[in-house]
Amino acid sequence: MAASQARTLNNGQSCIAAKRFLVATEVHDEFLAAFSAAMSALSVGDQLDPTTELGPLARRDLRDELHDQVSRTLFAGGRLVVGGGRPEGPGAFYPPTILAGVQPGMTAFDEELFGPVAAVTSGGTAAELVKLANRSPYGLGASIWTADTERAERLAQDLDSGMVFVNGIVKSDSRLPFGGVKASGYGRELGAQGIREFVNVRTLWVRRP
Repeated sequence: MAASQARTLNNGQSCIAAKRFLVATEVHDEFLAAFSAAMSALSVGDQLDPTTELGPLARRDLRDELHDQVSRTLFAGGRLVVGGGRPEGPGAFYPPTILAGVQPGMTAFDEELFGPVAAVTSGGTAAELVKLANRSPYGLGASIWTADTERAERLAQDLDSGMVFVNGIVKSDSRLPFGGVKASGYGRELGAQGIREFVNVRTLWVRRP
């Protein structure tokens, strides 16, 4: 499913990989069940094996830091649904992991998880979910999934994010400006707006006699 693909992009080590999943209460249980099945089914192993779907993290210390973030989230009241163990043996592997019941103030909500760990939060109305999303200090990309695309376009205006995708995962496309807000950066690259970041605009003011 799209959620597992979005979370495990480049083994979860991507700035635009989905990290927080804010789910409407009425579909939360159904979503969590499908998401859990998709994450559990991923093949973890040697990245050079064509059958592998999830390889290791870049370094063991990054893997250990990620596991510490998971542990602190669980200690604060989060619930482990899938994964969560730190495997023995060579390599910086970490299993596909889902944390549910994640709330603001917990590590998995407040910090960036740079690995295959998803934080799931159950919210109320669409407006409340937008408020939850905007509590994050980050604002690179966001994705809205709904059958009501007109409503999604309205909600997108209220999200503090440099990029918003509706019914699609966040992607980088050379035709579109790429960049975030808040702690996710300043300015844009790619697209016409990105080209303008590399030039200087000259002001020439002339008073004619």
